[in-house]
Amino acid sequence: MKARSSERTNQELSSLLEIFNPSTSAPMLGKHTANFAASLASDAVIPANLPTIAELRESVAKSLNGKELPYPKNMTPKSYSVEIIGGMRCYILRSKNPQSVPTLVMFYGGGFCLNTMFAHKAFMANVAATMSCNIILPDYPLAPETKAPNVIAQAEVFLKEFLTDPIVFSTSENISLMGWSSGSNLALTLSMNLQREVPNLFRKISQLILLSPWVDLSMRVSREGPYQSQQKTDTIAAGIDLLEVMANCYLPDDCKGDEPEFCPVYRTTKEMHGLPSITVVVGGSEVLLGDAVFLADKLKQAGVPVQFIALEGQTHNYMIFHQLSLDGVYVPALITHVVKGQSIDDMVGKDGLGLTVKKFNMNEHR
Repeated sequence: MKARSSERTNQELSSLLEIFNPSTSAPMLGKHTANFAASLASDAVIPANLPTIAELRESVAKSLNGKELPYPKNMTPKSYSVEIIGGMRCYILRSKNPQSVPTLVMFYGGGFCLNTMFAHKAFMANVAATMSCNIILPDYPLAPETKAPNVIAQAEVFLKEFLTDPIVFSTSENISLMGWSSGSNLALTLSMNLQREVPNLFRKISQLILLSPWVDLSMRVSREGPYQSQQKTDTIAAGIDLLEVMANCYLPDDCKGDEPEFCPVYRTTKEMHGLPSITVVVGGSEVLLGDAVFLADKLKQAGVPVQFIALEGQTHNYMIFHQLSLDGVYVPALITHVVKGQSIDDMVGKDGLGLTVKKFNMNEHR
């Protein structure tokens, strides 16, 4: 990692609690989430050492098997078409009136190393069932087979070709860019790269929705930030040490995770200024809570219209496991409200768990 003074570290982390104060939010996991975490823990076989990527991929495949969000009525995995855009295979789910509804381009998560596409296809199908929209899921290459510079370069080729003329691909020009976890890193990185290099294409992105963004691959914010007790509550997602293993697989050699090229939260506020409206969503008790708050704070300082949402009682994997979706606010409904610009301030789940919402710079951009 490049040397950073303790003074700068303190400055960067000093205002985090202005955005999210966990003492005012539900400190415990939701009932279904806690039970699910306990059941996973009872079945887990903890290795003596950190697993290899191959072992991790096998473990994740087993843990997801049959537990992902079920497809909505009248939809199956075959509802998606497979098409090539910019040389990249994409899974596409179109509305009956594709040019008159929003188009959501979603970069899936998995620590840059794990293919969780099947779980994201189910999740996004539920979004499409909740709101009439088009879904595009690019199947970008994974680490360690492909390193960060090439992953970003290939994703840029895809996004540039798509944004050049969305109508050619039978979608609308009302485009929201989304990502979950490592996918949020890619979505934000690509947006800032386009803003700098191809502003006419960048302006076609109406908003960003970043779900549990993993934007500090040095893990410094996770290790040093003020959310240690909340992050340790998350026993479903990978721990910080395992995240560090995946980050090292993704990053080029001798790159320790705080380079702005691969970690968008370390871009300057000048580079962030001018980004479209961004919604940051995170579990209130999850391993990447610090990253999400750090990013929201940086966007706030850059003058970007930003909405920060913490899901009370929830962990990092709130989207893709069916049991976790039973606690708190139903995330496809939340995304529908965000895309449509509807208020989410009073959204409360059936169990009473709701949202902590903070908005910044919104009035300046109306």
